[in-house]
Amino acid sequence: LITCIKPFIKKLPTWSGQVILHISKPEVSGITFDHYGSFSRKIISWNISSRPNADLVIQTFQKAYHTRNCPAGLMFHSDRGSQYITFAFRKLLDELNVVQSFSKKAYPFDNACCDSIFKYLTKEETNRSYFSTYRDLYHSVFQYIKDFYNSRRPHGSLGYLIPDEMETTFWERQGI
Repeated sequence: LITCIKPFIKKLPTWSGQVILHISKPEVSGITFDHYGSFSRKIISWNISSRPNADLVIQTFQKAYHTRNCPAGLMFHSDRGSQYITFAFRKLLDELNVVQSFSKKAYPFDNACCDSIFKYLTKEETNRSYFSTYRDLYHSVFQYIKDFYNSRRPHGSLGYLIPDEMETTFWERQGI
């Protein structure tokens, strides 16, 4: 199996200006009909920053990498953003023997399932509130991911299971 951690950066407005929300999520695939099919849609790592730079990507990637117990055979898939091709990030991936994969130029469909995270995050959480501080936004996103998205939100592509249930089922089938 190949694990792809897809990072996506989206701007969300706040009272104090723009902040950048960065979320990573795992995708596991093998040689199947749906080669880059979504595994559990669980968000395993995310971070917020005022700038979409390499530091944001490195911090979020390292958190995801360690959350998944430093998996071997990892593939990191992203769009072609400049933060993903910096020397510091490439060096980190090389040190960890992680293969980097990019979306095809002018082909946004690779990231469609992960982009849907932002659709629901903005629709179900951030568009319903105004944030006067960076901390308020961080707390709101944290609560949404922890208490709703990963633990209670069913997904049609998962047979209406929630991400936590899908992961539990997957690991039970693997005998782990």
